[in-house]
Amino acid sequence: MSKTIWKFVLEFGDNPTAKMPEGAQIIHADIVSGAGVIYVWAIVDPAATLLTYEFILRGTGHQLPDYFGEHIATVLDTPFVWHLFRVSHVS
Repeated sequence: MSKTIWKFVLEFGDNPTAKMPEGAQIIHADIVSGAGVIYVWAIVDPAATLLTYEFILRGTGHQLPDYFGEHIATVLDTPFVWHLFRVSHVS
């Protein structure tokens, strides 16, 4: 089983999703100012089944739901600061 690093795009919104290989290990998240997306890099097994993962994106001071999952990254988008969580896979 050979692994590699892939880049994924998350659209801005409260609950973005991304299709990622099962078991994807996220190693970094960042934003290109003005692009309107967050990029996520993950170590993946290219042969693994693709699943749709759900994320939660909230700005500092915004309310979180009761369950918000695993913290992935804090992303700076001056003057905003976004906090990204991976909830689970939904399919």
